[in-house]
Amino acid sequence: MLPRASVRVTVVTLGLFASFFGRFQVSKAVTSSTNKQNSANKNLVNTKPSAKKQNFLTQRLNVIPYASEDRREHALDRALLNENVITPLEQSVEYSYNKVDLNGDGKKEAIVYLENLELCGSGECHIFIFKAVENDYRLVSLIGGVYGTPIIVSDRKTNGWHNLIITQKEHYLDQATYTLARFNGKKYIKSGSISPTTEISGRAYLADGEDSDKIVLKWETISNISASVSTQIPGHTVNVRSFPSTQSPILYAAKNGDKVKILQQKRGDDGYTWFQVESQDSGNQGWIRSDLLKF
Repeated sequence: MLPRASVRVTVVTLGLFASFFGRFQVSKAVTSSTNKQNSANKNLVNTKPSAKKQNFLTQRLNVIPYASEDRREHALDRALLNENVITPLEQSVEYSYNKVDLNGDGKKEAIVYLENLELCGSGECHIFIFKAVENDYRLVSLIGGVYGTPIIVSDRKTNGWHNLIITQKEHYLDQATYTLARFNGKKYIKSGSISPTTEISGRAYLADGEDSDKIVLKWETISNISASVSTQIPGHTVNVRSFPSTQSPILYAAKNGDKVKILQQKRGDDGYTWFQVESQDSGNQGWIRSDLLKF
């Protein structure tokens, strides 16, 4: 949710951020507790920070918090699905995001903080930076080794893109350390830890608490999932099979760009994820391997 007040430059002392946000640890998977399971049944959640937190951040830290967006975007769902963040079907992931113009072109990129047990091994989660392209999003960067939020967008830039300040890990004194990520012309690269006493100017996004609900992404909760056949070699076709295996009989050949509806997902014996699809033109059904589909 973007703030109603006009944006103003703020000075953030990382030592103070460490004492407050060091307690923000990555939440566990949806199935870890009853509360999380209830959260998993929601399509859309509200992540506004409490008034108490607002007062703490603005009065004690002189920082205006930017809470996560409270509106689901199915284009972001599709972008995350293209990155194979859910495997197998029974699993789900939680994510939160903010839209920020990182490169000054007047168009807002999406900063997505994603977490689940498989992706967040040992408390380590990931940030996806997506660039809006027409009605979809294209991946710009994937940053791993993220141990919580907020994500601080620095006023300083590298190669025309704002630097990012990311929570790196926690010390035994319950204080977080931070790392700087700079844009190298193609993607964001971590460039070393930041001293807790370093002062920077910028804004803090995804400033939600540890127990704040997130947007839940799983195949069952996304209606009318559609995809298109994507051949790896121009002019070739894709074999649609009777079972999720390259050894099963071929039912028909699909052309590049053919639109299909996703019916279900399974892990094949070859280790790949397979999708049962239905052709939007003919209604024919069959199985296609995940790397031959584009969402």
